[in-house]
Amino acid sequence: MMTPSIAAAEFHRKVPFAQVAQFAGIQCIFEHVERSRNIHIIDLGIRCGQQWTILMHALSSKKRCRIKRLKITAVTTLAKGPIEEIGERLVGFAQTMNLHCCFEVIAVRDFAELNRAHFTLVPGEAVAVFAEHVVSTLTEPSNRLDSLVRAVRSLNPRVMVVTEVEGNQNSVAFVSRFVETLFFASACLGGQDEPLRGFAESTLMGEGSKIVLAIEGPERIIRNMKVDVWRTYFQRFGMAEAKLSSSSLYQAELVAKRLPSWSPCTVGMDGKSLIVGWKGMPIKSVTAWKF
Repeated sequence: MMTPSIAAAEFHRKVPFAQVAQFAGIQCIFEHVERSRNIHIIDLGIRCGQQWTILMHALSSKKRCRIKRLKITAVTTLAKGPIEEIGERLVGFAQTMNLHCCFEVIAVRDFAELNRAHFTLVPGEAVAVFAEHVVSTLTEPSNRLDSLVRAVRSLNPRVMVVTEVEGNQNSVAFVSRFVETLFFASACLGGQDEPLRGFAESTLMGEGSKIVLAIEGPERIIRNMKVDVWRTYFQRFGMAEAKLSSSSLYQAELVAKRLPSWSPCTVGMDGKSLIVGWKGMPIKSVTAWKF
């Protein structure tokens, strides 16, 4: 979702998965950059950008080592105009937190085109990368994701946080993909009221399910896989998985328990990673990586 809407905001408020994963991921980033006075966040596919208000709150509450500058660089394959509007909103919000924030947009035709030259880096700044539902769209052909990881590595980030759908929806067998997608969609939508369910089915789940089920070969642009698959992939590049802290788990649990209607939302660890689920069905994974 690139533009705010009443339906999107309501879905984000009532369905906990995105918020739970974002709070855990942003807490992880905060822990890796909090001692720095210049912080540079690189967001690969920023969407509405509301996740960075979480980081701004955390930074503004620091009593020691107040930051000099927070920079957010949004990488997009879409038009720059809507992303620049998101940046204006975030800069305005940062001002209410007494934070100096600047925003930059990098527009490319494909994430595979990214390289170090695209980024404006300042010596000594702490760089962190946030990738929410990006890597699963870059697996075909495989060199696209390889190119992105090499570009990220060249930036020498303190940490890279990756959030993905925790599902095995990449089987070559249609029946297996169908069953996995059916259970996943049922878990995501089962408890929603009718207007919200209609929005989620048509806007959020419908198109993704169509891509997963109806398209074969390289044209299938979304390939949702389990966290173990991503572990194997990232380790090929010398990336070491960093354990999400007890504070990240606490933040996730705190958000998950915020409303009584969220009681079926589960939060747990799979090794060093955090898994968000619904009535025991895994929905999202949050992993942290260091080079």
